[in-house]
Order: sequence, then C-alpha cells, then structure tokens
Amino acid sequence: LPPVDEVFVLSAQATAPDRIEVRWRIADGYYLYRHRTSVKADAAFTGATMALPKGKAYRDEFFGDVETYRKELLGTLTGTPAAARARPP
Repeated sequence: LPPVDEVFVLSAQATAPDRIEVRWRIADGYYLYRHRTSVKADAAFTGATMALPKGKAYRDEFFGDVETYRKELLGTLTGTPAAARARPP
C-alpha cells in the first residue's frame, strides 16, 4: 500500500480569521469515511468545529451504512483565534 499522505493529500487555508478550509485530495481507488474524518485544532484556535458536506451513501462490510468521499473533500473548520480572545472589548 502507498503511504497514507500520498493517498490523502491534506492542505489547509485560512479564508477568514475564524475559518479554515481543509481540503483532502483523494487518490483514485480510495475514499474517506465521513464518520472517521476529523481534524484537531491547537490551543491557538479554540472551540473549533468541522463542517463537512454530505457524502455518498455506501454500504460497508465493516461499518454498515456510511457516507464516503472520493476524489476530493472540502471541509470548513470554524473557531476563535487566540488573537481575537486577547483583544480588549
């Protein structure tokens, strides 16, 4: 099997002070499970939550009915940057 970072190429870009777009480029023949896809922000970006689009319905022999992503996945991570918390009111 190829290395996981070659099959699922991850990139991220801040599109606003409270928003980061997280993109996975998924190699042909592979997919990500929606219920197994997550990211964790460090302490500089608190209260982060990830929004993912609806995936394609799939019946998996191990997990049952799931949603999957092929080719590409774009999620949005929203939270509060440390700089915003440090500003006086």
